[in-house]
Amino acid sequence: MLLRYVRARSTLDESIAILKTTIEWRAENKPEEMRLQKASFESVLKSGLVYWHKHDKQGRPCVVVFPRQHFPGKTTLECTYQACVYFLESARNKVINEGGPSQYVLIYDMKDFSFTKNMDVEAIRKLSKLQDVYPELLGAAYLINTPWLVSTLMKLLYAVMTKQTMAKVKLLSGNGKEELREYFDEDCLLPEHGGTSDYVYQYDPSSDA
Repeated sequence: MLLRYVRARSTLDESIAILKTTIEWRAENKPEEMRLQKASFESVLKSGLVYWHKHDKQGRPCVVVFPRQHFPGKTTLECTYQACVYFLESARNKVINEGGPSQYVLIYDMKDFSFTKNMDVEAIRKLSKLQDVYPELLGAAYLINTPWLVSTLMKLLYAVMTKQTMAKVKLLSGNGKEELREYFDEDCLLPEHGGTSDYVYQYDPSSDA
């Protein structure tokens, strides 16, 4: 567990600082109780914006994100933040408490994403702070179907994310189907991502993830 903090920063002092931040943040926010507060961000869970879907070839659990389902004007910043904490806490449980792989991976599908309708700079800035309290949980992030203005998004990410985090971001060409199959078995990918999985997401209020 402590090694995550060492690997997440360049110096020991920085590692100690984010460890202290994590302890204080968890004491104040009690993220382990987030599953009991799902009603406050249930709209995000129902939208299909983000959900767990199988794993990569290394056995790391995978989250798929469809930012086209995010509408800043209809969802409060706090609601988005709570939903993100909920999923990160779920990831933490999967890779630490359940004794599984040490990290999770993410497929970020930008198909039909609109910078005018879906872009949320405030959310990106606020959510970027969570990299300090959930260090080294992310193994890789695959961005696919990126719009031609993706350079704008990447500049923003580089401004708020650490070098260690950004090194894990892989910008795949086009729909990314061929490249994703290098990292995932076909039955662990949705058809729209080049796979054969027949999974259809439906929100289950009794589920913890």
